[in-house]
Amino acid sequence: GAMGTRGEWRRDSKDMQVFDTLLRSGGEAIIPFLSTCMPAFTIVADANRDPDVRSSLLVLLDFLLAESGVEQHMAPHGGMLMREVVVPVCVWRAGKVASALRKGGMSCMKHLLAKRLCTAANLKEALGEGFKAGPLDSVLKSCMDDDDADIRFIACGAAREIFDITAEMLDTEQVRNFYIEILKRLDDSNDTIRCEVASACKAFMASVPIGYDPAQYEYLLRNLVVHLDDQNELVQQAVLPAVMAAAPVNPALFESIIKDCKGKHRSGKLCQEALDHVAKLQLGSGEALE
Repeated sequence: GAMGTRGEWRRDSKDMQVFDTLLRSGGEAIIPFLSTCMPAFTIVADANRDPDVRSSLLVLLDFLLAESGVEQHMAPHGGMLMREVVVPVCVWRAGKVASALRKGGMSCMKHLLAKRLCTAANLKEALGEGFKAGPLDSVLKSCMDDDDADIRFIACGAAREIFDITAEMLDTEQVRNFYIEILKRLDDSNDTIRCEVASACKAFMASVPIGYDPAQYEYLLRNLVVHLDDQNELVQQAVLPAVMAAAPVNPALFESIIKDCKGKHRSGKLCQEALDHVAKLQLGSGEALE
């Protein structure tokens, strides 16, 4: 019954409060009604609706996705929620209200991804192609570059999940575009964000094809390796797995680049760890060939 009036919901609407209470406290009893309830969340994406209503519904959706215990039953609606609720609300708009909604939207996106409520096919469609980017592509990049550090941080975590789910599915133009965004974030003024994007970069390496364009590979790797000599040891340790994940793409070029960089660092310890790693890789592939 409460759903019937959703076209007129305001901040103090009784029906909206009933809807919120039922979904928050209904537990597993709400599972049969999830299909009926999901369309209400599209209000979040409607910029003409009351911001308080949009914000309340976004907080409720975040709760359902994060800690309600019924999130796995929302998987059939994951693609719709991403496409019709989360991505539209994360599009950049000026102002504090839009920024708060973007933060809530990115949090929902991260939960949808981390709980695997979106399929690889959902994401591939939303990302589009390198030369014909889809809505998720531009939203992810703009949120990774948002003025609000919290949004940047959540977006980097969302990117990691996307790279995990779509491993080996990105086209070469998407690979090029995303590594540029990753390198930009590794220069963020906030070290927590730099550590988070480093973990996204490790996941991203699964999408960089073996034998990738050597000039671009060298540019990517050199701009990663420079952070192994960062002032902050936490950043160094966060970047090392991403560097190591780059080794299989071109082991010989990897080795020569790391050797060159090692002599320029204050300590060559982490570069040496990377060299030991690629030596094991090459030994393994040599044994595999015999």
